[in-house]
Amino acid sequence: MTERSSRRSDLMHTAEFHAVTSADLADDRPAEAPEPGAGLTALLVGVGGALGAAMRWSLELLYPFSVTPTLAEIPVATLSANVIGCLVAGLIAGVLDARPDTPGWVRPLTVVGFCGGFTSLSTFIIGVGSIIGGHAALVALEYAFLTVGLVVLSVVFGFVVGRAGAKRRVA
Repeated sequence: MTERSSRRSDLMHTAEFHAVTSADLADDRPAEAPEPGAGLTALLVGVGGALGAAMRWSLELLYPFSVTPTLAEIPVATLSANVIGCLVAGLIAGVLDARPDTPGWVRPLTVVGFCGGFTSLSTFIIGVGSIIGGHAALVALEYAFLTVGLVVLSVVFGFVVGRAGAKRRVA
């Protein structure tokens, strides 16, 4: 045994390590569901992303965004998509955290794929740049802070609600 592996082995034999037994670690949580293979995961992300991007584009068509030299507005469709997408991602992540037995395909399809396609950092940045280009830096700053604040609150709120709801349903 080398000195390095001996040191690692010694670290594993602490009082805390010995105090925890497999019976202590066993709880009533079901085993985690297996993850899909790389090819299936890529397909799931692609399908979810296509659906999410199509929905975001529909919002853009319903609420078009324009900046002129005399008018600068906040891109409502992009802001809405980012807030709603982060809320949904938080909800799903909360459920997945509380329910490790959820099938492994759910996260790639919904959180990574759909919510990733529905939300858009690049569209947000282009919107900020367009507003600045329209000589409305304060509106751009307002939009930037509003978006960041709302998406963080949305994902945290969604996670807490999703996790609590999933735990309540299990109990």
